[in-house]
Amino acid sequence: MIMVSSAELLSVPSMLFKEARWLDYVTPIFISSVIEQWNSTFLMDDYKTIEEAVAMARTPKVNLVGHSMGGLKSLVYTLNNPDKVDNCVMSGTPLAGTNSSWIGATFATFGVYLQSCFQLLPFSDYMKELRKKLNDRIGYLESNNVTLTNIWSPIDELVTTDDSSLESLLKKRSKIMKDYRFALGHCEIFYGEGPQNIMKGIIYNSNNDTVLVHGMLMNQKFFNRFIENMDPKHLEKLVLFSYDYSKSLST
Repeated sequence: MIMVSSAELLSVPSMLFKEARWLDYVTPIFISSVIEQWNSTFLMDDYKTIEEAVAMARTPKVNLVGHSMGGLKSLVYTLNNPDKVDNCVMSGTPLAGTNSSWIGATFATFGVYLQSCFQLLPFSDYMKELRKKLNDRIGYLESNNVTLTNIWSPIDELVTTDDSSLESLLKKRSKIMKDYRFALGHCEIFYGEGPQNIMKGIIYNSNNDTVLVHGMLMNQKFFNRFIENMDPKHLEKLVLFSYDYSKSLST
């Protein structure tokens, strides 16, 4: 288990202040997402799946960039389709689960999230199956030259496990995995300068299209701030969609 350093603990007040600055941006997205998920659940207005989003890309292989639970969805797709993915990038992703998933259960009265949020608990069968599958299939990813990039924080207020690194999940270190550790909160681990430099560097230096996968309680509008200053030649290589998290997760 990786311990949180004293410097990281001292940075918690600053982290919370930085996170608060994003409330006016993510709150309207959160509200619209809950309404849209309600419509998806009861009015059958289904969102796209990752498979459908990947099919919209113009290149044989894609990059997947996922935030929070979107990182888990990206990882699962990569494990099942290593021949279709070049880079799988995860930011603020609960690779070891999180005890904060009960927040999603709050919205069970709207018919959303109830199944998937409990699967995110650290000791759920889903998380155990995902860890086993990652170890079982890492060789397939290596043979397909897939790169796994994980951007994580030990003080992420929504990813409550001490260690969400790839290294902690794999029985042996793999040459295809890259862990980047920051002392940032759940929004800043995606919107912050350091994480953005990593993610945009991968997008800009790749010849492949990139599929952006948002997390639970969000929709594709989450990425508006991320892409607002991108050059048109990079924007046209992006695939954005809204994912339906009201269904149970599968590995």
